[in-house]
Amino acid sequence: MAPGIAGNVYAFDLRFEKGVLRGDLQEVQPFDNASEAPVNIRWDTKSPYPAATWLLTDVAQVELPHGYQKIGQKRIDIPHSDGDHFWDHVQHGHGSGLILLLPAGYMLTYDLVPPISSNVQGYTRLGAKEHRGRIAILYLVEPTSGVHNLRTTWRLRKVSATIAEEVIRINSLPQPAHAPFHITVDGPLTQAPTPPTAKPPVGASPPDDNSSWWKNPAVLVALISLAGVLLTGYWQFVYKPAHDTAKNVVLAFFVEERGSGKAISNAQVILQRPTRQEEKQTDSFGTARFEVDPDKEQTLHVRVQAEGYQDGSQEIDAPSKNGGSYTVYLDSAPNAPPPTK
Repeated sequence: MAPGIAGNVYAFDLRFEKGVLRGDLQEVQPFDNASEAPVNIRWDTKSPYPAATWLLTDVAQVELPHGYQKIGQKRIDIPHSDGDHFWDHVQHGHGSGLILLLPAGYMLTYDLVPPISSNVQGYTRLGAKEHRGRIAILYLVEPTSGVHNLRTTWRLRKVSATIAEEVIRINSLPQPAHAPFHITVDGPLTQAPTPPTAKPPVGASPPDDNSSWWKNPAVLVALISLAGVLLTGYWQFVYKPAHDTAKNVVLAFFVEERGSGKAISNAQVILQRPTRQEEKQTDSFGTARFEVDPDKEQTLHVRVQAEGYQDGSQEIDAPSKNGGSYTVYLDSAPNAPPPTK
């Protein structure tokens, strides 16, 4: 891979199952031809770009350079040793990141300072926030030397303080003077491309030798017209859509087979809104996402259809300002052939 690419980010939704820590993983990683531009994680802010990728439904967004992909896997066992849990990164590029949505009722231990760390020397960044009654952790590391594999370690304990107090504790820990700069957090917006230099209209008289070309009246008219077109286009296609949808939140539906928890892809998810309905198909992770306005859409109903399964439906509570996620379980249809893969 190109030496200048940013790196990759792992995001885990963690839970304990019979004493074993497991996580559903979503990862963003570069292809061989990925652009040498930073990855920007939206941790405390929301991206104005519709193409920004969500991680763990709505824990964080990532603004990715060209040439990145998102992959996922469910129910991964998290390794542990001597009370510590750890994750071995397969690093692609300069740095790597880890987002942990901790199990409900758990926090990072006080026994380790810092409570999450890597086995390599480098630039790091640690942050925490509350997410739907759980603690979300962001940890970035950018080794100072060429390292392809690194390990991040943390230790959990049951909550002994409020979530707000724990978030303040994590965010108050000393941070290094220099944060990673290939994987950034809540970075500034990329400036819009500079429009091309306008050319004089066909048939316009050449400028006087003693004056600049832009003083030609015909050129000035062309520049003014171009400016009007650019402003109108910016308002219609950039500024207005971004602000019109600023109140929308993401509502995610996970469609799973009852009993096994198997994700059902290509299921038809029909969201009935107060005045209209919208249909989407689930992706390979069994997920379909909709944008809703929590101020206007108080009554919602979802219906799911999938080959080989009985239809499922669910009434949805009024979405919160932060959106939400719901799981719809489908039962196998009696005497139906197994669903096509």
